[in-house]
Amino acid sequence: MLYLAIEIFVSLMAAALLGGIVGWILRGRYNARAGARLQRSARAPRRAVVEAEPISNTMALDDDTAPMATVHDDLKKIHGIDHKLERALNELGITSYEQITRLKEDDIERLAKAIGSFPDRIHRDDWIGGARREYMVKYRHSIRFN
Repeated sequence: MLYLAIEIFVSLMAAALLGGIVGWILRGRYNARAGARLQRSARAPRRAVVEAEPISNTMALDDDTAPMATVHDDLKKIHGIDHKLERALNELGITSYEQITRLKEDDIERLAKAIGSFPDRIHRDDWIGGARREYMVKYRHSIRFN
């Protein structure tokens, strides 16, 4: 009887190990295919997702201190922003963490309207705080506000 229990236990462990290995391999192949699909779709030109007045790259900055944004940060690292929202933000001219951190309340309302969302989503998901954190991680210093 003890022999049978040990044999069942060993068989279950072998099956679990084999299943884990097969799942790990399949997940890697799925992720590789999904990444290739994203790269293909990024190359294809797309029409604008939203029809709204464009939000300038410097919408929350003073005119005399507002450099044109040339940095393209990975906005998907901010909680609540997926690849579709990132694409919509980029089409509106928002490409960097710094631009998001400098959003003011009226900018948030215009932005939410432009992307078809509610302003409280931007607050609830804390895009501004997330952008500050990601800026710190990437650039190793905090954003200086004038």
